[in-house]
Amino acid sequence: MINKTFYKGFINLISSNNSRKIDTIFNYALAYLKFPVVTHPLEIQIEPSAICNLKCKMCTLNKSTFVKKYLTPNDLSIILDKFRVRSVNLTGMGETLLNPYFEELLKICFDRHIKISFITNIQLLSKKHLDAIKKYPPTSISVSIESGYPKKYNQIRAGADYKNTITKIINLQKIIKNNSLNTEVIINLVYLDFNLKNLNHLKKIIRLASTLHIKKITSQNIHILSPYIKKLYQTKKIKIIFNELKKYAQSKNIDFVFPSTTISKGKCYYPWVYPQITATGEILPCCVIPQFGRYNDIVNKYSFGNILTDSLNKTWNGKKARKFRQSYQNNPFCKNCTKNKGIL
Repeated sequence: MINKTFYKGFINLISSNNSRKIDTIFNYALAYLKFPVVTHPLEIQIEPSAICNLKCKMCTLNKSTFVKKYLTPNDLSIILDKFRVRSVNLTGMGETLLNPYFEELLKICFDRHIKISFITNIQLLSKKHLDAIKKYPPTSISVSIESGYPKKYNQIRAGADYKNTITKIINLQKIIKNNSLNTEVIINLVYLDFNLKNLNHLKKIIRLASTLHIKKITSQNIHILSPYIKKLYQTKKIKIIFNELKKYAQSKNIDFVFPSTTISKGKCYYPWVYPQITATGEILPCCVIPQFGRYNDIVNKYSFGNILTDSLNKTWNGKKARKFRQSYQNNPFCKNCTKNKGIL
């Protein structure tokens, strides 16, 4: 049976339209073999902000004590000079729209013909942001919503306002439509106990997407399954739930993307193909590991090195990176991570 990690790399190789096809398949193959040294990743996640305007119930981010809170345009340029990537996800533990250099960051990627995407709670979307998106349109913008009911949404995403969220999405969609932009607006949701116990929360999101002319919903499990959701997986009830949601989404012409319904082992390939670069330039093995503890502690412990001050070879393929790739299956965080279980 072909390993899904290797299979995904092969599919990317076939479908990619760039000069780095060999790197694509090579990195996925090395991830499959658990080889410690790899080539450049094709996509990276870069954190624009280490702080957030909300205090969401499922988020572990505490107030960063780092002096530097935001990615600067100069630092982004340094990162892109060293990582020859074709795609950048401008998302981190903090809120992307808080970055005061938002337009400059988009411009740098746009001018380099790099595909841009980011996830946002959209509360802070302003005319300045919309003007930047108009000039340097991202490939996709994902808006985080866990319930279609205002009261529950406001409770889960503490500090957010449901009505404001809808207004901001409408404004974003208008800019995209009026300027014939190719930017795709996506709703992204996290499965929590409450919205799997009562699917009306999720079905209302599907209806909301239809009303707002959003064609795609992506979904994910939290980094560690709760006892309730773990039981849904063990009893195979999660498959029934996802099938019900899929049929409902199809009736509304919505493309609903689900995690796998089968728990497996050793399915993580992020340390080989998709690192996260923090706002301070530290290379982390993935975008999930910062959720397992205090932000500063995780960054200090698991950073492969700082890409702003050190070479790519010394960081991405340095001693700490090689050691992590060889031993990550023994890491207590990785053992419990839904990405490594193949169900993120």
